[in-house]
Amino acid sequence: MRLAPALGGLVVALVLAAASARDERSPRMWALAETSLVDTWFHLRGPQTTQDAVLVVLVDDDAIAAHPDLVERREGMARLLRRLWELGAPHIVLDFMIPTPEKLLPTPLTDDLRAWVAAPEPETPPLATGLLQRTEAITHGDDVLEAAMRAGEVTLAFHLGVETGEPIEELKLTRGTYGQVAPSDALPQSQSRALSSMERYAKAASRLGVITVDEHVDHTIREVKLARRHGQRHFVPLGVQMAATRLGVSRGKMAFLGGERTVRLGDREVRGDDDFSVWLNWRGRGAFPVVSAHDVLDGDIDVGGRMVIVAYNALSQDMASTPWGREPAALTHATLMDNILADDLLIRAGKPAELALVGLCGGLVVLGFLLPWRPARFLGALAGCAAAVVLPPAAFLAQGTWLPGVGALLAAFGGTLVAFTAAWLQEGSEARALRKAFAHYVSDELLAEMVKDPSLVQLAGQRRDLSILFSDIRSFTTYSERIEPLDLIGFLNHYLTPMTRAVMRNRGFVDKYIGDAVMALFGAPVPEEAHAEHACRAALDMFTGLDSVRPEAAKHGIDLAIGVGVNSGVVAVGNMGSADRLEYTVLGDAVNLASRLEGLTKTYGVFCLLGERTARALPPVFRVRRLDLVRVKGKEEPVEIFELCGDDRVTVVAHAEPEAWEAGVQAWRDGDFPAARAAFTRFRDANPDDRVAGLYLERMALLGEPPQPWDGVFTHQTK
Repeated sequence: MRLAPALGGLVVALVLAAASARDERSPRMWALAETSLVDTWFHLRGPQTTQDAVLVVLVDDDAIAAHPDLVERREGMARLLRRLWELGAPHIVLDFMIPTPEKLLPTPLTDDLRAWVAAPEPETPPLATGLLQRTEAITHGDDVLEAAMRAGEVTLAFHLGVETGEPIEELKLTRGTYGQVAPSDALPQSQSRALSSMERYAKAASRLGVITVDEHVDHTIREVKLARRHGQRHFVPLGVQMAATRLGVSRGKMAFLGGERTVRLGDREVRGDDDFSVWLNWRGRGAFPVVSAHDVLDGDIDVGGRMVIVAYNALSQDMASTPWGREPAALTHATLMDNILADDLLIRAGKPAELALVGLCGGLVVLGFLLPWRPARFLGALAGCAAAVVLPPAAFLAQGTWLPGVGALLAAFGGTLVAFTAAWLQEGSEARALRKAFAHYVSDELLAEMVKDPSLVQLAGQRRDLSILFSDIRSFTTYSERIEPLDLIGFLNHYLTPMTRAVMRNRGFVDKYIGDAVMALFGAPVPEEAHAEHACRAALDMFTGLDSVRPEAAKHGIDLAIGVGVNSGVVAVGNMGSADRLEYTVLGDAVNLASRLEGLTKTYGVFCLLGERTARALPPVFRVRRLDLVRVKGKEEPVEIFELCGDDRVTVVAHAEPEAWEAGVQAWRDGDFPAARAAFTRFRDANPDDRVAGLYLERMALLGEPPQPWDGVFTHQTK
């Protein structure tokens, strides 16, 4: 029985060797696994509070829509800076660069205008004089912005690299360097070129800061270099400059100690790794206040003495991948500043601690197989695996320390797998037969499918255009609370039989039952061009099939009514799940909308709601009513929804005065509320049981007049 611990120990030794030799050239998968673990711990810990020292102002799509000059003219940015000074901003950080002069007019024309304004011709008519003076005034955008910057303390960003930009020695970047540098053989990364703002802006700024960051293999930002250099000059990261500003530390008291991998900001030390990196202790989504420049210019934002970062964010540009997902890149610098102020940068444990953890976790597994007590192997494996799973996140949550755990996981679980496999191979034939029989028992269904047609159990799927149907019983949760469980199961079986037959009769596939709910596909697994028609006929057959269930429903006090949602679109379809359990199903936005439509039938008081693609695909024998233009929960784009009223076989509902309905809907969308009220009132009087007309009248009563801009879309806040 020594084969098991020997092989388990071999696995642990191999992992120890791999962890010991690991460096920046390590396999990509190892690095991805390590960073995925620490990202998971961030989410496990949850969002954290900040020092409340920074406010992020984004020039986003809303701001540009309201104030196009923010990007079109330097005057727009100057106006934003002046407004921030008015609101009491103590310091502004510009997280962008202005590398070229503003050029609104051709240079010769600008020169002529300025020359004329300097010495105007006396015979020029007053109107022409005014026009020329006003035109010349807009050519001074750079002067206006520079003046706005000089009105207070500003830190300006610049980027360093080796291929893009101007030679560093040709740029005035002194305000972006450490005031003191201690000589050392250890040198930060060397850079030769820079992208920076024009010299006039660099001089107007009180400080300059490097915004260059390095992404990991998964393109996520987790660390920042404490310095980058060119020759003897060592440049300061923007977040460090922000922290120094907040602490009141002048450039002369900012020191870079290369031999110690340390930065000193006055009496405060920031220590980096061997490659001069510090690891960001990300605070979490929503931790920092972020507002639109539109709110600053047109609202009353409370700056509250906080430093302000201004960054461009229109069309989702200047976004960064963080452990919390895609966020504005400016939050990288805000996080570094906040970490320095709170003195809680993420500390990555060194290689000795990592190797000790690997040895501990793998050693517990091997020890369990060395002991003569048979249960010890399970206890040892459990202890080793538990230590590998628990200790790294515990160190993170308790001490803010990143203890690399991939090696420990590989040693513990790999050693366990190999040791148990070796032990299994050494067992007698009776034990092996028993284990084999058990394995066949639990895997029999999946194994049979694989033998019959392996393609059916592939995880890979395909894109398919099809229709999805959702249905459920109204108020079923209320009924289920007072009906005995066994009686409830009996009723559901009675109810689901005609519902299932309605689906299958119309070439549908019952994807799943979710309690009383039914999810069905049309157009898969077998492709079907008329999938929308088949789905709607199935819905109508469900409606007629309720008659056979009502006697049974009445026995349980159920007033049987169902809602159905049908939507068509391109989805991902195929076998999905894990290697142990697969399910043929669909995923995609069209599926989510079908589910939302079924839920909205309760709001509108109708039997069946259709998505626009479904309704447009139906032949003339189907009767549908244009119902509403809505924005459902979880979707930004509005969708048009329709009511399925019947076909050439089945009538769900027949409305009087249909022309009044169409007139009301059109008037609503045109924003003509008086005409809409009149039409919907007329329709409601002719169809007193119709709830939708009343909903429109209630909306108009609440709104009074259509808000501007008006698009006729109603946003549903619930599912």
